[in-house]
Amino acid sequence: MIIAALSGFSWSLYATIDVYYHAATVGLNPLQLVLVGTTLEITVLLSETPTGILADLISRRLSIIIGYVLYGIGFLIEGSFPSFVPLMLGTVFWGLGATFISGAEEAWIADEIIATNGPPLQPIFLRGTQWKKMGELLAIPFSIALAFIAVPIPILVSGLSHLVLAIFLAIFMPETGFQPTPRDARQPWRQLRAGISAVRLSPVLLFVLGIALFYGVYSEGFDRLWTKHLLDHFTLPIIGTLPIFIWWGILNGVSSLLSIFLAEFTRRQLTTGSHRVIWLMLSITLFISLGIFFYAQIRWLVFALLAYIFITVLRTLYIPLFTGWINGFIPSEVRATVISLIWQVDSVGQIAGGPPIGYVGLQVGTRWALSCSAILLLPATWLLARIRGKSPSPPILQQEA
Repeated sequence: MIIAALSGFSWSLYATIDVYYHAATVGLNPLQLVLVGTTLEITVLLSETPTGILADLISRRLSIIIGYVLYGIGFLIEGSFPSFVPLMLGTVFWGLGATFISGAEEAWIADEIIATNGPPLQPIFLRGTQWKKMGELLAIPFSIALAFIAVPIPILVSGLSHLVLAIFLAIFMPETGFQPTPRDARQPWRQLRAGISAVRLSPVLLFVLGIALFYGVYSEGFDRLWTKHLLDHFTLPIIGTLPIFIWWGILNGVSSLLSIFLAEFTRRQLTTGSHRVIWLMLSITLFISLGIFFYAQIRWLVFALLAYIFITVLRTLYIPLFTGWINGFIPSEVRATVISLIWQVDSVGQIAGGPPIGYVGLQVGTRWALSCSAILLLPATWLLARIRGKSPSPPILQQEA
C-alpha cells in the first residue's frame, strides 16, 4: 500500500501535465506523439523479458528499486529539455524503468501473500489500486500549482520524487517470500525457456497473450491522441484566469476519485466468488471500446469529457483484475518472467498499432484514428468469452498455498 500510494503520487505529478506538455508546450504533431509512444514500446519490447528474468533469478526487490531510479532519470531528462529528441531519450529511460518494475512488483506481492497464506490476490490488487489512486489524487493539485510556475516543473519534481521512492524502498522494503536462484545455477536462457513452456502448456495463458496483444494494439493510439483530439475539436471553457491545463487536473482528479469508489465496490463483490472476474473483464473491455468510439464521434464537449472519464475509470479497474487473475496461472519460479512476456506482447501490439493509427490521425483526423482504436480492441472481448468456457478458477495459488 505504501508503494502504491507513493508511486501513484510520483507518477501523477508527471501524468497530470505530460499530455499537455507534449501536445502544447513541445508542440508535437499526431505522428510525433505516437512515435514517442512507439519508442517507449520498443524499449519495453527489448527489455521486458531480460528484466523479468533478472527478477526471477536474483531479486524482485532489487528490480523494483532499479526501476524507480530509471523512472526518475527519465523524467528529469524529459522535463529539462522540451524538444522532440530529448523527449524520446527520456522516454527510453523511464520505459526501461517500467520493465524492471512490471512483472517484478506483481510477482513480489504475490510471493509475499502466498508465503503468509494470505487472502486472494484480486482484492489485494484492487486495494493497491485504491491507494495508488489516492496518491494520484493528492498529487494533482501539486502538479497544477507547479505548472503555474512553468509547465516542465512538475515533470522535474516527479523525477526527484521517484528517486526518493527508490531510496525509501532500498532502506525499508522486505523480501521474505522469494528465494533467489543460487549464483552458479543462474541461466537466463533456461529461465526464459521455462517461462515460455509455462505459457505454452496453459491454454488460458495462450489466450491471455492474445488479449494482451489486442489491448496493446488499441491503447497506443488512444493514449497518444485523446489530448490532441480534445484540443483540436473542442473549445475548453476558460475558468477565470486559470490556464487551460487546469482541465487535465480536473479530469484526472474526477477519474481517480471514481476509481477509488468503484474499486472498493468491486473488491467487496469479489470476496463472494472469483468466478466473476472473467465476466467483469469481458464487460469492461466491451465498454472501453464503446466509450472510445463515443468519445471520438461525439460533438458535445460535456459528453466527450464524461466519455473520457468513463474510459479512464474502466481501464484503471481492469488492470488489477487482470493482474491478480493471471498470477493464479503462473508458477512462482517463473512468475516475473511470464508476466514480463505478457507485457512484452502488449508492447508488440502497441508498436504494431500505434504508427498506423497515428498516420490515420495525420491524414484524416483524430476522430477516425480513435474510432480505429476502438474497433481494434473488440477481438479481446471474443478471447475473454472463450476463456470463460475453459478455466475460470486459477489453480496455482491454491497449490502453492
